[in-house]
Amino acid sequence: MRIVKISSVAIAIIIAAAALSGSENENPDVNAPFLVRLAYEDNGVAGNVPRNAVCMAIWQEGQYRILRNGDFVGPRLVQGSMSDAELKQLLSVLDSADFRNLSSARGDFVNRQFIAEVRHGEGVQHVVLVIPGRDEVFPKAAADMIHWLLTFKPQNAESLANSDSRNVCPLPNLSPYVPVTASR
Repeated sequence: MRIVKISSVAIAIIIAAAALSGSENENPDVNAPFLVRLAYEDNGVAGNVPRNAVCMAIWQEGQYRILRNGDFVGPRLVQGSMSDAELKQLLSVLDSADFRNLSSARGDFVNRQFIAEVRHGEGVQHVVLVIPGRDEVFPKAAADMIHWLLTFKPQNAESLANSDSRNVCPLPNLSPYVPVTASR
């Protein structure tokens, strides 16, 4: 009788642990502090309507939500979990001196912009880079992160409704014409 009781408790604990670990990886708490939120917008030649825009939020355990508009193929909003290797690679770029030393820059006409909010310890680094012309380039650290963001391929991700896009994009009330200053 005692063995049956212990086995039942052990099985219940294993089932509960499996359920908790599965839900933690699949559904990030969008109100929890994020590790990083990134956004890139390319207004194309006309400069009126974003041709391509992508936002991504990543939380502690590698859970992410990515929102894409424009010429991208596939679902508009998806969520999933990054592998440990992907998360470590991303964090090494964000912790690099080149990325930490990025400062904000503004332009009168916004053709392309990159926005990042990166949590470093207790502080948050805010970067807003606005590039007015087609011939101008982003600093290498920002260009590398933009390339990563645009080529990120969600694996085993699930589609979400547009109403689930809350807290995915950084600085939601930021006008692209009034960038904030970099801070840490």
